[in-house]
Amino acid sequence: MTPFIDEAAIAVHQQQLTEVIVKTANPDIIFLLGATLHRKKYESIFNESAPFCQQLSDCTLLILLPNLANKELHEWQDKIENHCCGILPVTTLVLATFTFVEWLQADISFARFVWQHAPVLYDAGTIYREDFPEIKAVINNKEVTKQWEEGFSKAKEFLAEPNCTECASSTRWRHLCCISPQNRLCGHC
Repeated sequence: MTPFIDEAAIAVHQQQLTEVIVKTANPDIIFLLGATLHRKKYESIFNESAPFCQQLSDCTLLILLPNLANKELHEWQDKIENHCCGILPVTTLVLATFTFVEWLQADISFARFVWQHAPVLYDAGTIYREDFPEIKAVINNKEVTKQWEEGFSKAKEFLAEPNCTECASSTRWRHLCCISPQNRLCGHC
């Protein structure tokens, strides 16, 4: 897979961002999930090949913390974003390292995709890529399996056909009244 962003564009800010984040939160890993790259192009009748420059204007980071130190995730996110805003506006997603590792072991697609494709801006060396070579773990975590099954069941209920012809003919109310027995808005089905 080709990188989604030019490494030179992020390199200008990478060292400063990682220094600030390491001082603020002492993370295990910082992944780059996305970035906004502005390109400025100067066109002229005197120059056929118009030069352009690119500038990174903001980015989205996933930050894995080994210890949340009795703070909520959103508190860490706010703290890190406030410390970084002088360098570059950032949007952060903060997770406990333990949670991310559990997601990898349970083969959660978000964690797998980040692990396999996201550029690493900082790595403290506490999680070894060799421990997750192909990330094809069998889901043996009962809680994760139960959560997935409940979500899948709710999705099937939402997409289910209504039980009555009046609701079936109304496209406007079709899914609103027939989501589940607890949420019926009509008395028809």
